[in-house]
Amino acid sequence: MRGRNPGWFRPFFPLCAQMEAYPEYTTYEYRAMFDEVYHARTAYEMLHRLPIYENTHPPLGKYLMSLGIRIFGMTPFGWRIACALMGTLMVPVCYAFMRSISGNTWIAAFTSALMVFDFMHFTLSRIGTIDVIVAFFILLTFYLMYLVLEEF
Repeated sequence: MRGRNPGWFRPFFPLCAQMEAYPEYTTYEYRAMFDEVYHARTAYEMLHRLPIYENTHPPLGKYLMSLGIRIFGMTPFGWRIACALMGTLMVPVCYAFMRSISGNTWIAAFTSALMVFDFMHFTLSRIGTIDVIVAFFILLTFYLMYLVLEEF
């Protein structure tokens, strides 16, 4: 098997590092932090069809947060799990995007590793705000737009 490039597993190293860092730090604070006061409350109100307290942002992020609240309850883990999943999914999207741009597996893996160890991404993926959800869809949009434009 000498000479073969088993590069298919490289993108999973940063992804595993991202997922490994998630569970033990997610619910360290058992109270709302920063804008979680608004977003978690609004997600709960949307889930139970109550009058909405805060409606300054588009509702998709809060609908995704409300799925976590529905499954895990109105707890910090419940309102943070959607953001953690979106932050984790950003890593393979980043890898695929950079792989298609550069054509190089190592550059794509390095870019994904930079995202995993970026403190802002790390922090926003662990609190219940809609920032990382928006960032995920922006990154996915640019990647899909690149794929479409590459066809022409």
